[in-house]
Amino acid sequence: MLVHKATMGILDRIWTGQHTRGPDGILNPVERPAVPSDVDNPEDWWEIPSRSSLARRIRLYYPFLRPVVDEEGNLVDVVLLCPEERQEASERARETKAARTQEAARRGYRKAGKVRPLGLMPFLSCTPSCNKPGATKE
Repeated sequence: MLVHKATMGILDRIWTGQHTRGPDGILNPVERPAVPSDVDNPEDWWEIPSRSSLARRIRLYYPFLRPVVDEEGNLVDVVLLCPEERQEASERARETKAARTQEAARRGYRKAGKVRPLGLMPFLSCTPSCNKPGATKE
């Protein structure tokens, strides 16, 4: 896995320009692991093993990271930025999920992911009187 030094961007796999046809008949891109020669300036990137714990941590917490380098300039660890903000974001996500679940229950859905936004199809929310032939909306 390649990690950009300036922005901590991640480049793990790169498209080869070819496709394979899957069993369902859909074309899927053929990818291979990225190497430093794939980028314009290899000096701007760190190369770390894709299956290492450091790579997993970078994928999990990107972009909220600060790099930690050794004396030679190699990436040895990452420090999470603003753990308080990350905690607040996860709490907001939990509150949003709870609100979505309550809205799903209120509207008669079993799962929150099945709730459609209100106003998406206004003709479904009309009262029976506005669905009668010849009725006009004011």
